[in-house]
Amino acid sequence: MQWVRPCLGLLIASGMAFAADPALLQLVPPDAGAIAGLQVDQGKKSPLGQYVLGHLGESDAGIAKFVAESGFDPRRDVSEIVFALNALPPGANSVPGAHGLVVARGTFNPGRIESAVIAHGGSVTNFQGIDILSGAAKNGMGALAFLDTTTAALGDIEAIQQAITRRASGAAAGSWSSQAQTLSQDNDFWFLTNGPISGLTSVMPNGQAGAGMQNAQMFQSVTGASGGLKFGANVVFTADAVTRSDKDAQALADVLRFLSGMLQTNKSTNPT
Repeated sequence: MQWVRPCLGLLIASGMAFAADPALLQLVPPDAGAIAGLQVDQGKKSPLGQYVLGHLGESDAGIAKFVAESGFDPRRDVSEIVFALNALPPGANSVPGAHGLVVARGTFNPGRIESAVIAHGGSVTNFQGIDILSGAAKNGMGALAFLDTTTAALGDIEAIQQAITRRASGAAAGSWSSQAQTLSQDNDFWFLTNGPISGLTSVMPNGQAGAGMQNAQMFQSVTGASGGLKFGANVVFTADAVTRSDKDAQALADVLRFLSGMLQTNKSTNPT
């Protein structure tokens, strides 16, 4: 549906700080290539969160229309988010290279949102007793389902169906869930990958930037990573990366030091 992509951007960008919700982690595919978590309510208390929320959607007519017609504003109504991404092999029947799912905890009005989707040419299909809303454009993404009035799933239809099945069967979260819990205790935003980063950079929104990162030797050398952000008067970024060799690890550390130096150099000219 035409509102899903800007809505997804709001969900991801508006969330800061997270205490991992086991019920949301259960919905994520156990073989997800990358998983991350955010907590919107805590983000609103941080200077960075207030700055980001203050600028989200201010010039996007699609977001404003979505909020007006559905009565749902992710910046206000979402409290927790977990999102996951897998890279698909070439030729897979979905958005090229991508297979994603966002699950969120919040306050939802499914009936009003469903009516807004149908009014704009969307459709509704039922899967195991749950309505799945799809946009008029059948592009593999843009599906939305409310598992109950406080839980939503957003992504491609297959990923949503899998989440519904996992919830109904009471399936356990993936083997990465204990690591996710540890990361979420120490960070306001956390992330982890279960495979090479180079396989995921190809599905970045900016295709050229993603391709450049995919081909960069630094990213080809990383076989796994995890970390997060801690928000406050200063923003603290912490990360662990596993590389193919000691030499690759040293090269990655050098790049990160260079980026850190650039930030420090520009701080006085552009404090924001």
